[in-house]
Amino acid sequence: MKRAVSVLLSCLCFALCQDDEPDYDNILYGGIWRLPSPSPTLGEEDVSKAVQTAIAFLDQRKTHNIRKSDGGLHPYSVRNILKMKLAFTSDDREPYLYSVMSQEDKPKPMSTLLVFGTTYIFQITWTSKDFIFKHNFIVTMYPKGNFYIFAHTSMNEEFSPHQMNNQTTAAQEESNSAVCSVLFSDGSSDPALFSTRSCTLRRADVLKDLHSCDNRLQGSLYTDIGAQTVSKSCVKRSDIYLNFTVMTYNTWNFNSRPEKGSHYYVDRIKRLGQVINDYKPDIIAFQEVRFEYQKGGSLGPNQAQHLADMLQGYQFVYQPAQLQPNSVRDGRTEEGVAVFSRYPIISHHSLPLFRNQSNSADLHQRMCQHVEVQLPNQKTGCASWLQTECRPLGIDSPFFFHVGY
Repeated sequence: MKRAVSVLLSCLCFALCQDDEPDYDNILYGGIWRLPSPSPTLGEEDVSKAVQTAIAFLDQRKTHNIRKSDGGLHPYSVRNILKMKLAFTSDDREPYLYSVMSQEDKPKPMSTLLVFGTTYIFQITWTSKDFIFKHNFIVTMYPKGNFYIFAHTSMNEEFSPHQMNNQTTAAQEESNSAVCSVLFSDGSSDPALFSTRSCTLRRADVLKDLHSCDNRLQGSLYTDIGAQTVSKSCVKRSDIYLNFTVMTYNTWNFNSRPEKGSHYYVDRIKRLGQVINDYKPDIIAFQEVRFEYQKGGSLGPNQAQHLADMLQGYQFVYQPAQLQPNSVRDGRTEEGVAVFSRYPIISHHSLPLFRNQSNSADLHQRMCQHVEVQLPNQKTGCASWLQTECRPLGIDSPFFFHVGY
């Protein structure tokens, strides 16, 4: 009997908690209810303008291979188009409806949605004789006719046989330089290229005393090429691991203080860009990044794109976490997290964190942004963030970043 009562109470508690939890199946992020558009096409004017905004973004960065010698665009295709209206929800459990008067001869009250723009997701693809360029974009529109970039990632894929042959020849030539492909003594191969102090080997069949080398001329790298033995080329332990730098920065939503004048924001974000360019980190995690209508001075409302304009050569993804309550009065205002990377971002998605709406201290939606980065040695490694805490998980695993807001 006690067990049955316990199970009943647990079920009741679960049901009550569910009532206080946002409808995560239907909200895109805090305050925004997703309204997908069925089968959007390039024939729709707003979709076409979103794509043209993305192409202009690439043009500003002089992205190679999208234009012909005469300045015209190479033929391209647009794939995987998604379109979502951003409807306001005051409780994150259903769309908010407000009353307006119809425009008929005899006006009458009617309910309508409060919409804060539209978000578009798509891929633009160019094909050359050697390989395919794939550019993935998230573009948002607010208000009508104004488009901004929220994410740009790209990767070159599907090399042609001609390109692969060229790469093979280059790799063979490089084998005479200070780079070797290593085969561990346990028989497992590693596709990574390892730098050595004076490596002239085409292949290493046995790697001895790897960990004892430790930056000193102790261990040796041995291989047999026919009957000839080549040896004594020390591999430093530090050379096994890919070195890369990571920076995390909380912007403190500093474009939200107009009382000091918009030019202060413009000056400050330029200084931020200068600091980052001085250090040149490989990966940057930003928190409290803002999109704020009518703010940002001459740069406009989209802080993620301000950063992208200053950090050329980086791919990036921005994920809003919460539409701010003042949006109903002042226009769309939201903040979230962004990840910038010098290396290709091959996948990303966001995870809204649990929020108990019955707790007045837990009304602001938090978001975890997941990003997978392709490292130069064609392996991936991993690390994760929750708020500003970094926990490395190992270099041999897929390389992920979790940025919590």
